[in-house]
Amino acid sequence: MRWSGHAVQCARSRPDQRALHRPQEWVRRSGRSRTVPTLAQGYDSFRVLVLGRARGDAGSVVYRLLADAVMLAHFGFLAFVVLGGFVAWRYRWVLVPHVAAVSWGALTVVVGLQCPLTGWEDGLRRLGDEDGLPRGFIDTYLTGVVYPPEYLPVAQLLAAVLVVVSWVGMAVHRSASHA
Repeated sequence: MRWSGHAVQCARSRPDQRALHRPQEWVRRSGRSRTVPTLAQGYDSFRVLVLGRARGDAGSVVYRLLADAVMLAHFGFLAFVVLGGFVAWRYRWVLVPHVAAVSWGALTVVVGLQCPLTGWEDGLRRLGDEDGLPRGFIDTYLTGVVYPPEYLPVAQLLAAVLVVVSWVGMAVHRSASHA
């Protein structure tokens, strides 16, 4: 790829033309009536210009794979929030990241914050020519699939009970091992 003037040209995507130095020349020679987007005009336009990719090509597969990886990481994070306290029974150092994860999970439920993993997955799915997440992560993958929507408060309470039981169990286990 070559940086020239205000635009980025990908020589591999346009082998029939030599690298052009100005966006206006690229527009004139390509026969397009619109101006060539620059980085200042928006990431999506710049991405299309740099990658020179059309819908459905190999680049979209990479974005879909990355979105799936983020989805799996998100499921892992949720499992850690609910079950990480039990892991802390064996490995004490896990308690500190578990408290941080539970705190973040409680904030997302109580205050309504959106997890950054949800935004990343949604953005990657859109870059991969998919629709993205219609709702939040939990609403898309868990509510209505694992449990009915009307049982969401019950599922949240069950997760909180598991966290509390794991922490109480860890305290009991730790006090019994010191006695």
